[in-house]
Amino acid sequence: MNESQEKLSGVCELVVLLSTRNGRSTLGAVLDGYVAQEWTGFSWEIIIVDNGSTDDTAALVHQYSGILPITLLHEPQPSKNRAMNRGLAGIRSTFLVLTDDDAIPEPDFLQAWWETAQNLPDYDLFGGRIEPKYPFAPPKWIGGTDYLCDMMFARRDLPEGPVAAGFIFGPNMAIRRRVLDDGLTFDESIGPNGTDPNYPMGSETEFLLRASRAGYRSYFVRRPRVRHIVRPYQMQPEFWLSRAYRNGRGTARMVLARHSTTGLLASARRAGVALLHGIIWAYFKLCPYAPSRNRARCLLHWMRGYRQEAATLYGSG
Repeated sequence: MNESQEKLSGVCELVVLLSTRNGRSTLGAVLDGYVAQEWTGFSWEIIIVDNGSTDDTAALVHQYSGILPITLLHEPQPSKNRAMNRGLAGIRSTFLVLTDDDAIPEPDFLQAWWETAQNLPDYDLFGGRIEPKYPFAPPKWIGGTDYLCDMMFARRDLPEGPVAAGFIFGPNMAIRRRVLDDGLTFDESIGPNGTDPNYPMGSETEFLLRASRAGYRSYFVRRPRVRHIVRPYQMQPEFWLSRAYRNGRGTARMVLARHSTTGLLASARRAGVALLHGIIWAYFKLCPYAPSRNRARCLLHWMRGYRQEAATLYGSG
């Protein structure tokens, strides 16, 4: 296992990149998934960026040094996107798989991504399937609601084919090296940062949308699949509401960055959001059906995050 970026061989055809901060509780299962990979016909390595962990994450990675082709890097400043940029800076491979420290790959994961790279030369941004790995069955009000499972647990299962870049989720995505060669990197002002528990979400989405606007085409492939570990605390209502709020903040930042915040259209957008917020609030207060009220409550927190981020960044509600 290499300890510095300068020691990377640079000859691997596929690189897996992930960052971790105090990820000891899930990273072992993820690395076991890479040990179990069945692959042939290409070389690969996995780069892990330790983003200022205070647990024994580094020691865990060392345990796999004789089993997996691992490079361990260190980025002490807490910021997932800063850590990802640290990893991306020295990668010379032509195809990169980006994932998380809580996403367990299926045994044919790497083979599926490599074949995707060969079979779809006209595409540069790729998304794969993500299946939540629950510690126990989710409550019906959220388990049976597609958009909430997508937002809360990054569930992703779409038809095979071209897809809008915003429909690709971070725990299972891939890009070609030429996207980075054009100077695209992750925005370090968005995403987990270790200092703001209510950070705006959407770091991978923001990156993918910029790449799409630069002309890169996206595609969803169903064969590469990961199981996304859901912790018990993530099944609690408080987490759902917090995540909905952070999702709203991130959405506002990405949407408003592309639109004028002054003028008639901006005023109409603000009025529309405020009206919808009021309708959902009334529904939440009046609806007697508990599962529907819970779903409405999540949407209210999403809208609160959206409106507060808009007010903070642009002086608009």
